[in-house]
Amino acid sequence: MSPTSIDSAFDSRLVAQVASGDAKAVGKLFDRYAGLAYSLAVQMIREEAKAEQTVFELFVRLWHEAAGLDTSREEVKTRIYQITYALATAQLPASDKTAEQFENLTDIELEEVLSKQLPAPELLEKLKAKLMATIDLEKPKQASPSPTGTNSGPSLYGTPSVSNIAGGSRAIWPLLAFGFGIIAGLLAVYSSFNARRLSGQLRESTIEFVALRQELKTTQAKLDFALSPQTEVLTLTGQPSTPTARAKLVWDPAEGQGILLTSGLAPAPADKSYQLWVIAGGKPVSVAVFVVDSTGKAEVRFAHLPPSEQVYAFNVTLELSGGVAEPTGDKLLSGSRL
Repeated sequence: MSPTSIDSAFDSRLVAQVASGDAKAVGKLFDRYAGLAYSLAVQMIREEAKAEQTVFELFVRLWHEAAGLDTSREEVKTRIYQITYALATAQLPASDKTAEQFENLTDIELEEVLSKQLPAPELLEKLKAKLMATIDLEKPKQASPSPTGTNSGPSLYGTPSVSNIAGGSRAIWPLLAFGFGIIAGLLAVYSSFNARRLSGQLRESTIEFVALRQELKTTQAKLDFALSPQTEVLTLTGQPSTPTARAKLVWDPAEGQGILLTSGLAPAPADKSYQLWVIAGGKPVSVAVFVVDSTGKAEVRFAHLPPSEQVYAFNVTLELSGGVAEPTGDKLLSGSRL
């Protein structure tokens, strides 16, 4: 099992808590991923201040948009990396090719690269304090009471007093000038707000475009991988306890990496996870720990398999959450090489 394996089910629960308005859950997600997100942003943008702002914007977006995040389709960490990548790419000139080195990396490969350039804990503490303060300020507040009482001078909430009108033009013109000043100020504020709104919409469109482009490149990479002449495809079939379960395992024996696509597995209990094993040299070796969505589907990327000549079969078992060193549960899916 890779040391960077992350409990997807726990992340999904945190996202659900954020969607329900739990600010502490945002802090927990920040603790889990802010360091890696900062590392990605600073390696792409190459400016620490902009990288900090990118991470701040990432988690503010997560606070606002958690309800729309479908954790059954993709892992939370994958979506966090995608948003960070999109936010950073949007700040780069079109001629900059820095982002290309991260485009086709798996989550495991990306984390290995990012873990080599993590920020100082003090920086993350400062950034987290800023984030939590911002979220706290966004919580609903009671509106201030409307002014009450009488005033012999000009009123901003009603008509001028009789004494001011009787004063003639000397009293009226200052009022008119004051009123026009307020109107001009409001128009300036509206224009500024409208410009920021349009700029924000353009930024959102750019981010969505970059994310879509990345998704298309990822899909193309999967297709190229599956169609490679050296790629092998194995079918893993369900066992007596899981007769409707199926899986396809696509892997490259030369590179020792691949993808497992499952269907028909029941969602695991909260304290359990599915674990993929390779039988190499007559012994089971842990490959990946994963969970499935509500329909029993999962897409599991893996790497660092033993040499091809030692690989005989692949199995899936249900184990304690986080995985175990050796299989203890019954085989639920199994497939052998010809």
